[in-house]
Amino acid sequence: MPIYHNFVSSKVDSGDSSKIQPSHWNADHDVSDFFVDDETVTGTIDGENGTFTLSSTPNPASSLHLYRNGLLLKQGIGYTISGNIITFNFNFLPQTGDIVWAEYRK
Repeated sequence: MPIYHNFVSSKVDSGDSSKIQPSHWNADHDVSDFFVDDETVTGTIDGENGTFTLSSTPNPASSLHLYRNGLLLKQGIGYTISGNIITFNFNFLPQTGDIVWAEYRK
């Protein structure tokens, strides 16, 4: 589902066409490409594997909300992230049958 923002600037464009102008924002803009919702992480859920992959790198990393069976995990305690790679801490390894998904900005 696209997310749109509509904005009309009251500022007048400058004469420099090489710069972004206020009028460039005078329209609907789809900002859904900046967010990822309900992404199932990639990796084997078997109680032994602790490394999983996201389709994109969260930016900033702190925007990542990682859920295991509906519970939000705390970054640095339940898992760490480097780029788009999630590493679960030993006591938080997803077990067979668990559901792990993520939401984040990119």
